[in-house]
Amino acid sequence: RSVSTELQQNIASSAPFDVTPKSDNSPATQTSRYVKRDGGGRLCLGNYTYVWNYGSALAGGPGAPAIYNKYNDGTSVRFAKVQDAGGALCSDVNTIVTRSQATELLSTGDRDLVLHSFVITQTSSDATTDQALYAITMVIGTNDRQQLTADNTSCKPPAAGVGDENYCSVNQWDIIARAGNKAGEQ
Repeated sequence: RSVSTELQQNIASSAPFDVTPKSDNSPATQTSRYVKRDGGGRLCLGNYTYVWNYGSALAGGPGAPAIYNKYNDGTSVRFAKVQDAGGALCSDVNTIVTRSQATELLSTGDRDLVLHSFVITQTSSDATTDQALYAITMVIGTNDRQQLTADNTSCKPPAAGVGDENYCSVNQWDIIARAGNKAGEQ
């Protein structure tokens, strides 16, 4: 829930933006602020940029997508909020994330939570009010590859006999956020 609230608040304080996914290495346009790769992505919102690697990339192994986002100390990003006034991380999609400017939103540890999917689409916009609505769907959950189904959207049933079924959880979050809020509006 805290990740959802973070995204909603930061989108609310940004101007409307284009979410056509950038899947190549060309620089983002003035309005394009969504970078999508097999292993992760970026969403630049003005003062902050959200960067992530999917659980499948973090787990590695044969056939896994490449890690997309790395910190300047060589470690991999999980899902982080980065101070990035001006959206430099989307302007140059090969920029490495500076750890001192980032806050991880999903911690490692006994829960080993990761982002399995992130999709943002613009649902409507109004040029008169300079506002837009965005729908975000995120799948967040356990990154124990033995516990997950092939598409990472759910846990295997106890009958699969992989063990530790009580510690597997995958949840889909659907949120709506409005960009272009004026001061004092709710």
